[in-house]
Amino acid sequence: KKRIIRQFETEYRKALARFQEDTNRGTQEKQHVDEMLKQRDSIYSFFTVSRSLAVPSASGHFSNGNSSNSKFTGEDYKSESPGDEGSADSKDKSSKKKWFNLNLKGFDKK
Repeated sequence: KKRIIRQFETEYRKALARFQEDTNRGTQEKQHVDEMLKQRDSIYSFFTVSRSLAVPSASGHFSNGNSSNSKFTGEDYKSESPGDEGSADSKDKSSKKKWFNLNLKGFDKK
């Protein structure tokens, strides 16, 4: 019986050591993920533009920046730019369309 108890104790110690290693590794990975999320948030906030100046809206009125949309991304800014309101620069618009409508079918094949 003593031999069985000793064998159980050694197996238990090995299992406990493995569990502690896995727990420590999991804690370290969680800390690493938290750091990466903080970096992502700081990068995201760097590319987020704050509306603090008066910006003309699509209706032609000026906003004082105190609306609920105090932050917007670059895409929002592009949609409110004066060039997108049907101006006489149709030639400029067509060049933008050509740039965005690239034929990417050839890139899918390897």
